[in-house]
Amino acid sequence: MKATMMFRLAWGALAARKLRAVLTIMGIIVGPALIVGLVGATQGFQESAEERFNNMGLNTLFVSRNFRGGLSIDQRVVNEIQEISGVALAVPYYQITGSVRVQGESPSVRVIALDLSKLQKIFPGVRLGEGSVPNFAALNQALVGSNVGEPEGSQGQLFRVNDIISTTFNTRVNGQSVVATRSFFVSGVLAPFGQGFFVNPDETIFINTLAGQSLIRQRTFSGIFVVTESQNDVELVTARLDDQFGGGLRITASSAFLDSIRSVNQGISTIMTSVAFMAVLVAFLGIMTTMFTAVSERTKEIGVLKSLGFKKRDIMGMFLAESTLAGLFGGLGGIVLGVALSFIVVGAFGGNLGVGGGGRGFGGRTAASSVSLQITPMITAELLIGTLILAVVIGTLAGLLPAWRASKMIPVEALKYE
Repeated sequence: MKATMMFRLAWGALAARKLRAVLTIMGIIVGPALIVGLVGATQGFQESAEERFNNMGLNTLFVSRNFRGGLSIDQRVVNEIQEISGVALAVPYYQITGSVRVQGESPSVRVIALDLSKLQKIFPGVRLGEGSVPNFAALNQALVGSNVGEPEGSQGQLFRVNDIISTTFNTRVNGQSVVATRSFFVSGVLAPFGQGFFVNPDETIFINTLAGQSLIRQRTFSGIFVVTESQNDVELVTARLDDQFGGGLRITASSAFLDSIRSVNQGISTIMTSVAFMAVLVAFLGIMTTMFTAVSERTKEIGVLKSLGFKKRDIMGMFLAESTLAGLFGGLGGIVLGVALSFIVVGAFGGNLGVGGGGRGFGGRTAASSVSLQITPMITAELLIGTLILAVVIGTLAGLLPAWRASKMIPVEALKYE
């Protein structure tokens, strides 16, 4: 008997027992739906994390002073770090916390002074929205983050290129705490970057190193941005910094957070996949039970078919086709439900997930110690096709034993079955 005839008979058998067929298919749907939904959501989270941390610089180390180590970060330390094998760039910076006058309020803002020509090497995702980058000798020019130029909730852009921005900050002069005010000419405004660890470019005013030195009037730096030659050098450079400076420096890498996220995501994926495969196993047992029941109910029909000349392989193929069709329809339904489920899971987080923590920053946004990941489910063709094949295979395997049992029936005994 041809395969097309087998599937026509199988379709007729399913159609004749609609309720049972629908319930069986619904039992199959759960497993593929969980696989597509949960795997799509977790892969989307992983992809978002990779993209976000790539923009932040996976081979960038944030080096600051360990106050219990007693080491001051000066130009000598910068030069020594620059000579370490695996280090491509060592950029010292001054960090100053201040405030800026906006619409009658004075929200806090971070001022960072560094070699602005190296900014994009430190944060690969940084882009200039408008204007230009101040040159290294400009003491009164600034590059402002997008949220400084246009705070959340404002009625338009407050600081544009060629505007004057006035900042107030605390500094020390001759050992005395002094409140100072400095105005900067806005040379450029950065395009939106997104939240990041340690430094959030959207909430920061960037000035050059000489301008920062004139503000705080000291030669020791707040820290150093260390860019390694590749991501593979991050651990090696970290170890060499620890060895060379004896714990006098606090070293943190974006890649360390990404590794933690990957580890957590892998654990979640493993758990979710285990749950999904348990649902698939339940579906397997459900199909097998249904097919055994079908064989029992159709014993006389099997006897009649064998009497008409149907061979063992024909009977077996007919029941296998029935269970395969159930697996196929269950897989298709599971894929549709799974795609919807993945968007529901992501939607539960509002389409984004915050990683880290911190206080409130400029314009009421979360401060730079956290990262917001914009998540989009990753529904790939490989995932959909693989899930569908799995459902079909499970359906076929579940029908194998009942089909074999049906094929082994003796026609005379099957015809006398009550």
